[in-house]
Amino acid sequence: MSQQPGASVTPLFSAMLYALLGGATIPLGGLIAQFENIRSKWLQEEFRHSLLAFGAGALLSAVALVLVPEGVARLTPVPAIAAFALGGLVFYGFSRWLESRGGTGSMLIAMLLDFIPEALAMGAMFPAHSEMALLLALMIALQNLPESFNSFCEIRQKSRMGAGHIYCDWNCRSGRGLDRL
Repeated sequence: MSQQPGASVTPLFSAMLYALLGGATIPLGGLIAQFENIRSKWLQEEFRHSLLAFGAGALLSAVALVLVPEGVARLTPVPAIAAFALGGLVFYGFSRWLESRGGTGSMLIAMLLDFIPEALAMGAMFPAHSEMALLLALMIALQNLPESFNSFCEIRQKSRMGAGHIYCDWNCRSGRGLDRL
C-alpha cells in the first residue's frame, strides 16, 4: 500500500523518528566528553555528579509523567511496585557483578541495558498515546546524554586508550551489544 503525496507521516515512521531522537544523544554525549577538560579534580567530579543527577531526574520525570499514569490505569499497585523493585534490583545486581569483575564500562553497560526498558516503554506507549511517546522520547534523550557522557569519561579514566579509540570502540559496542566485556 503506497502513500499518497502530501499524506501524513505513517505511525511506523513517526515511531522510528522518536526512537532516533531518544538515541541520538548517546554518541553526542561521548563526543562532548572527548572535549571536556576541567583541570580541577574536585570540580570535574562535581560536574559529572551534577550531570548524572540531571540524567536521573530526567529518567524519573519520564517515569512519573509518562509511565506511571499509564501503569496506574492498567495495573494494581502490588504488581507495579514489584516490577519496579525487581527491575531496580536486576540493574543494581548486574552493576555490582560487573564492578566486582573489574569492568571499566559499567556506565556503558547500564546504558545498553537501559535500552531494553526504554524500547519496551516506547513501543507500548506509541500505539496507545503517540503524543506522550514524543514526551517519552525527549525524556529518554535528556537522560541518555549525561549517561553517555559519563560512560565515556569512566572508560577514559580507567583505561589507557586515547579519546578517538575509546569513542570508536564505545560506539562499536553500542552497535554490537554486550560482547567483549
